[in-house]
Amino acid sequence: MLFRSSNSLFQQCSSYSVYSDISSNSCLLTVTNTTFTAAPFHTEASSGETLLTNCTIQQGDGNAVYVNSAPTVFVDSVFLLNSHSGSSGAAAYVRDTTLLVQGCTFEANSANDGGALTANAADLQVEDCTFKHNVAKSSGGGVYLYAGSSFLASNCTFDANYALVGGACSTDGTVAIQYSDITLINNKKQIGRASCRERV
Repeated sequence: MLFRSSNSLFQQCSSYSVYSDISSNSCLLTVTNTTFTAAPFHTEASSGETLLTNCTIQQGDGNAVYVNSAPTVFVDSVFLLNSHSGSSGAAAYVRDTTLLVQGCTFEANSANDGGALTANAADLQVEDCTFKHNVAKSSGGGVYLYAGSSFLASNCTFDANYALVGGACSTDGTVAIQYSDITLINNKKQIGRASCRERV
């Protein structure tokens, strides 16, 4: 079964603009050429999949995208000016699943941990992405990883991200991390390394 949304605009939603709870293993939710402005997106599933392509997700308050147990792919999308002052992952928070991110830009997002992305017991893979001017009050200006997660980043740029711990990336506990062709520019921190700081 296929659910599709394209060429749409969601803005100023008081609750989730899209809430998907997919229980069928043959179900695919696709969202293309869509702008979400202050309109949070939530997907969870035991076996269905979600695909966001050529979307703009901006000015969200809280997790702009929340993914729970739903294998998800972001392609050629922009995450801009989202904030979550009380918790983690302003642009996206993913738990207990896999998230593949390709050709996306995360800019000027802010949270307590994981200014742009947070993975909690999740497998996060980012390719050809840019993380720029994201801020975390505590850890992981660009990316924050809870214990039990994995992080594979290739051909990505982390530029001018800031956090108290780990300007580009920070972990909490044991996390499998692999980098390939990563550019780090002007990431700043108060404690530890500006690239990726492990906190046990």
